[in-house]
Amino acid sequence: MSRWLLVALLVVGLAPARDAAAVCTAAEVMAGCGGSCTANCTATACTISRTVSVTPPVAGGVCTFDFGTREVTLGQPGANGNFIGGSNAFEIRAGKLTILSTGRLSASGGTSAPGGMITLTLGSGGLDVGPATSARVNPVDVSGAGGGTLSVESDGDVSLGRLVLASARTTSTSAGKIMLTAGRQVSNVLVASGSITLRGAAGEGLRAEASSSSSSKAGGTISLTANGGSIDIENTVSVFGGTFGGGSMDLTADNDVILGVPPAGALLSADGFGDAGSGGTISVLAGGKVSGSAGLTGAITAVGHSAALAGDPGGLGGTISVEAQSGPVTLGPGSNGKIAADGGPDGCGGAITISNDTAPAEITIGVPVTATGVGLDGAGGTVCLDGQGPASFTQGIDVSGGGSGGGSLDLATLGTISTAGAVRADGSGGGGCISFCAGGLAINGAVSVVGSPNAPGGGVMAIADGAVALSGSGLVDASSTGDNSGGCVDLEGGGDLTIAPTAVIDADGGAVTGNAGGLICLVSGTPDLPGDLIVNGKVHAKGSSPTVSALASLEGCTIHFGPTAALDTSGDRQARNTLRARRALVVDPGAQIKTTDGGDPRSRNRVTLPIGATVPAAGFSPPLAPPSPICVGGTGAGQPCSVDGDCGGGTCGAPGDVLLLPFCTAVGQLACLTPCPVCGNQLIEFPETCDTGGHPDACCNATCRTPFCIRATCSSFRSAPPWASSAA
Repeated sequence: MSRWLLVALLVVGLAPARDAAAVCTAAEVMAGCGGSCTANCTATACTISRTVSVTPPVAGGVCTFDFGTREVTLGQPGANGNFIGGSNAFEIRAGKLTILSTGRLSASGGTSAPGGMITLTLGSGGLDVGPATSARVNPVDVSGAGGGTLSVESDGDVSLGRLVLASARTTSTSAGKIMLTAGRQVSNVLVASGSITLRGAAGEGLRAEASSSSSSKAGGTISLTANGGSIDIENTVSVFGGTFGGGSMDLTADNDVILGVPPAGALLSADGFGDAGSGGTISVLAGGKVSGSAGLTGAITAVGHSAALAGDPGGLGGTISVEAQSGPVTLGPGSNGKIAADGGPDGCGGAITISNDTAPAEITIGVPVTATGVGLDGAGGTVCLDGQGPASFTQGIDVSGGGSGGGSLDLATLGTISTAGAVRADGSGGGGCISFCAGGLAINGAVSVVGSPNAPGGGVMAIADGAVALSGSGLVDASSTGDNSGGCVDLEGGGDLTIAPTAVIDADGGAVTGNAGGLICLVSGTPDLPGDLIVNGKVHAKGSSPTVSALASLEGCTIHFGPTAALDTSGDRQARNTLRARRALVVDPGAQIKTTDGGDPRSRNRVTLPIGATVPAAGFSPPLAPPSPICVGGTGAGQPCSVDGDCGGGTCGAPGDVLLLPFCTAVGQLACLTPCPVCGNQLIEFPETCDTGGHPDACCNATCRTPFCIRATCSSFRSAPPWASSAA
């Protein structure tokens, strides 16, 4: 025997023996795994019972079980059917994979080894994981001391009815990944369609989590993609993490995404735990609609956690994005339903975005939406709405903050925004900012940017193409409660602006002497459109400053103060009210329009009206002053006069509080008021540029303005308008 042959035999003899029952190919499985498993296979199907122990021939190798186009089933009634891989990596290729209640698919490393990697490459039959015999039993499992990876690439549907796990098993390791794709694209061309459905018992779902709330590591990654299909989530999807924060999840479907109510707990969770763990990332993108199941939706959270040491900043809130490309977003009031990206104590709130892309799809949110940041150093987060139709929030929005101030709300949609619950951006470091930009606005609850206790009020701004309305329960509050100034309220609508009898607009300064009231601007019929300002509630910006002054500015075609109305900027030495009515000013008995009148000539009620309009005689405090022959400026200031020469360099004649102006007749004119003609009377009256008799079209909109359009189209349209023949 040669020396080299002897050495070779010695090496083989010393190498660890591979278990005769361990397998690494489909052929070995179909042959019975050396007697350890049973495979009943035909040319089209293969049912596996007992246990397939996956062991690559060399450490770190990858086993591939290629069953071709066969439909593979794990388990059968009365018999288990398992693929067990430990920390190894293996792939199963089949036309379809079904896991019955007695089946199991695992590459778990337990608490001593990392999770392995399972790859499923499946044909049009897809993946069907049935419910287990009891909750949390026999999960699809790649957990370990460091979560592993589950990757599914299926040409068909993916249906999951039990726990799928890629979590960490120790506090010092991070969670793993779950990547599910149903349907297939090649070079951005759809070649196979598939949907994903998640159901199961309480405590199950998809989980790539840190080991516990005391973990120092991060949550994992979960990605669901339905090419040509939909996603239906009826159980928990969780990537909660420890000190390193929550993980990330992405749900993307070409069609709809259904966000239902899980049997227990949150629906989508990317919370941070541990020592000030921050919230993670949640993204939901539907090519169609995003909606709840039977109108209900569970909790969606990416919340930060408190710090281990008192006084340290908590974790940041995470980010949540929900978008429907060609349908509505409808998230209903499920059990404990909410959308939350709150920061931990003394941390900052996160960011929430809700949008759709195709008009006139609605956005309807029936759960609370929060991105708060409380505590001495906390700051509110942001909530953004970008809608193509009407939008409503029935349970409120809250981005209130602590010592670093309230957050910001940017709510924009082409339709009417309607609020019922409280919309808040309050802050102990200063009120935040709330912005509405919409086709219309209906405020049916509190809108609040209060600075409390000793911080300035924030700002509320609204621009609407149509009407703006504060109902009887409406409140817009930009006040300061203690030692600081009031904030700013600016509400402007292209149509009427209506304030109901019990509604309140509050921009008061704090109660401590010396603080100024804020600024209030209310405009109807903007820009240069017919719209009336109807005030029946209370509007006030009161203060006590000797220098900085409150200001209320109101403008509309007709400004009408009802019998329960009050406009009050009293207190600041130089406070004032300015009213600019382009058609008429009506003050009913009982209405009050007040400012300070503390001896400073700048603190007055100023009124601008068209020539010939009636000047109200009552309701003003101080009363409206008529023009008077006294000197303004010069050595004779305040003295009676007849001509300017009597005033020693000043001007003879104080204008009083009422200014009467003519109507403008063209663009660019000064010292005139834009008239308020009736749109739809078939008369083109300035500032109108067209009037189709109440029949808007592509060349003449509902406000009697000509948008950009093709001249030939407009000419042919107007020569034979469609309503002319019908009227005949």
